[in-house]
Amino acid sequence: MQSLTMHIDSRIQLSYYHRKSNNGLTLILIHGLGGSKNDYLDAFSNHLLKEYGLLAVDLVGHNDSTTPINFTYAMNTQAKVLLKLIEKLELADDFILLCHSMGGPVGVYLAETLSSKVKGIIYAEGNVDENDCFFSLSIIEQYTIAEWKGIGFATVLNSLEEMADEAIELFFAKSFAKAGPITTYKSSLDLVRESRSGHLFERLVNLDLPTIVIFGEENKGKFTSEQKLAKKFPINYIPNAGHAMMYNNPVIFYEVILGFLNKFK
Repeated sequence: MQSLTMHIDSRIQLSYYHRKSNNGLTLILIHGLGGSKNDYLDAFSNHLLKEYGLLAVDLVGHNDSTTPINFTYAMNTQAKVLLKLIEKLELADDFILLCHSMGGPVGVYLAETLSSKVKGIIYAEGNVDENDCFFSLSIIEQYTIAEWKGIGFATVLNSLEEMADEAIELFFAKSFAKAGPITTYKSSLDLVRESRSGHLFERLVNLDLPTIVIFGEENKGKFTSEQKLAKKFPINYIPNAGHAMMYNNPVIFYEVILGFLNKFK
C-alpha cells in the first residue's frame, strides 16, 4: 500500500492508507498504544474486503505521523484529529469503526461525534475498565514522565526487543520505538484515566449501534471487561491468537469482520 499524508493543521500531519469503497461503506481502522496503520495491512490485501473502503491512520505521535509539541495525546483529542482527516478527505460513505486496544476509547469518541454516519462498531479488545490497562498502567505506575524519558522507555523497549522471538513481537517493538517516550507516556496517562472513569462501557452501550466484540482466544477470561461486554454484545474469539489478533490469525480475524460487515449490505 502507498502511504499518504495530510496536513491537519500547521502542527499535525497524519500518515494513512486509504482505499475508496465500491459499496458506500468504509471501515475505519484504529490502532492501539504504540501501534500503527501497518497493523491493518492484511485488510488491504484481503479479497473478502475488496468491496469496502478502508482507512487506516497513524494516530498523532505514532509511526509516520508527526509528534507535535504540547499535544495532549488524550483519547478525545486523537478522535478530533481523525474527524478532521475524514472531513478533509470528504468521505461521503457510512462508516464501521474497527477499534483495537487503545483505539477503543478513541473510537467511542469518534462515533459520538460522527453520530449517524457510524453504522457499527467492532471492539477488538478495546479498553473498557482499569483492568484492561495492562501495559499502559505498568508504564505510569513504575515511572514518572521524567524517568520514562530518561531510562524507562529505553529499558522497556530493550525488553520488548529481547522478548521478540516472533516476527509479530519484533514488528510491535519497532512501531513502539517510533512512537517514542512522550507519545507512549502521555497516551498511557489518558488511557488509564479514561478506563478508570467507569464511563466507557456505558458510552459504548449508549451509542446504540450494532456492535461485536473480539478477543484473542488465548486471552479468554483475562479481562474483567469481557463479562460486562458479553451482557450486551456478541463475543467472538479468534483461535490461536492473543492481543495481536490481526497478526496472530488474520484469516479468521477478517472472516469475523466480514461476517459483521455483510449485515450492512
